[in-house]
Amino acid sequence: MAFCPNCGSANSDGVRFCSNCGNPLPAAQPVAQPEAQPVYQQPEAQPVQEAQPVQPVQPVYQQPAVQPVQPVQPVYQQPAVQPVQPVYQQPAYSVPSAQPVPAQKSNGLCTVGLILSIVGYITFGITSLIGLILSIAGLISAGKKNEKGKGKAVAGIILSSVLIAGVVIFGAIYAARIREYVEDGTIPTVDVDDDLGGSSDDKRVKDITSRDWIEINSASYLTFGRKNSFTYYQSYTDLSDYYYTGTYEIYFGRDAVKELTGTYKDYGVTRSELNDLVDRNDDVELDDLVLLVLKNDGMWIDGENVKDEEWVSPYFGFYYNGSDRVLDLANMNQGTYFTFIPEEDYTSSYPAATSAVIPTDTTDETTWETETTEETTDWTSEETTRISDYEVVGDSLTGTVELTQGKWVDFAEADGGMSEYIEARYQKMNIETGTIFGLLVYKGDYSADIAKELAENSKESMETGDYSNVTMEKTTIGGYEAYTITGKYQDGMYLTVWYFVDSNNKLHYISVEYFGNDIDSYEMVRDTYRFG
Repeated sequence: MAFCPNCGSANSDGVRFCSNCGNPLPAAQPVAQPEAQPVYQQPEAQPVQEAQPVQPVQPVYQQPAVQPVQPVQPVYQQPAVQPVQPVYQQPAYSVPSAQPVPAQKSNGLCTVGLILSIVGYITFGITSLIGLILSIAGLISAGKKNEKGKGKAVAGIILSSVLIAGVVIFGAIYAARIREYVEDGTIPTVDVDDDLGGSSDDKRVKDITSRDWIEINSASYLTFGRKNSFTYYQSYTDLSDYYYTGTYEIYFGRDAVKELTGTYKDYGVTRSELNDLVDRNDDVELDDLVLLVLKNDGMWIDGENVKDEEWVSPYFGFYYNGSDRVLDLANMNQGTYFTFIPEEDYTSSYPAATSAVIPTDTTDETTWETETTEETTDWTSEETTRISDYEVVGDSLTGTVELTQGKWVDFAEADGGMSEYIEARYQKMNIETGTIFGLLVYKGDYSADIAKELAENSKESMETGDYSNVTMEKTTIGGYEAYTITGKYQDGMYLTVWYFVDSNNKLHYISVEYFGNDIDSYEMVRDTYRFG
């Protein structure tokens, strides 16, 4: 047994290094042999016990054994560190975390669903429903497979849901409007609607407002000024008195339809009627439909404004912008039609209108002078021949009127869709005074009572249509008893109409529109009309 001099641990004989601390052991074999002999020769083991003094060394060996153990620990901890190699364990854990690497390719349904939901905003919702379905399917699939793309799916669901809801709401509103029109009978098979196009056109508005216009029937004179102002004179030949002032609005095409059936729907103009107007006229399209609204703030007579309140005069019709510019409009208050042409065209086409009173100064003390254009006297050849051909106007259906004075030309008035009810009609206009008369007979057979009924309706319509001094009486014209209605409109024009049923049960309607300076034309129609 050999004891380590360093730590005091006992080691087997023949061991060269201490099994505890690894310190080299001294070669103790020779010493052990001589010591062994006296031990066996002496009967007492006392020497061995004497050797016990070596035992006190054991605490010495144990004490230092405790102290050196601390520095030696790193020797045993180093190999112990090797099993703690988490370096090998980390790859073991990183392998399962690397398995979701396939999630780097996001769930395809989520991506496609989002794309289709976005495209729906471009295609007016066509792809939105498909996008919604794929987004929902993608969200479920990504959740089950623990894949990426859930955020895309949620975005797709929100976008497509919002658009689908908007389409449903809009469709419900539109369907309700269509159902309302169908129930009212105011919408034809082909409707005047947004899909036909048409819109307000600044160029056309400027084309109208940059000119002054003359109404060829009455020679009234419409001028446009700055800041949407207008002045409407009763007569082009006298600009010193009797005129209206105010502001204007102009709408074209689709905007005109919306205003007529919206803001001014109380006038009863329906989409079906507008559609009929467009269909019947091959020379115009919806874009040519025009609404001119005159917002009057003054009616000036003898230099004074005799109207203490504002009123609106809407006109609608068509603007012909070809080689000849024409504003063909119907006054929605009066139910009468007006044909305006540019001033320069009027003076060249109607040489009788050669004198106009034009203000030359805009100061408080306004002076006036008469401007006379060069009068064309070549009325005797072509025009006189034309007038002589119509010395007697009408036929056996409508009755006749003798043209005893004035210069008369044919006049074609828009009838607002009444042509299908009319069997025959003649209309004439005095180009000097603007007076218009018409002879009309309706299709079908009627009883005598219908004349009175229509007369009463006309009287009521005139009274509610800004006419004043409306009267109704029973008179005689052309040898027949008739109901006569007369009224004066706010612009000074008179309207007189006769209703009667002839011996063949045909309903007649005779009308004269005239100003107070042409009573002669009114009396000409009244006194020379003959039937049969």
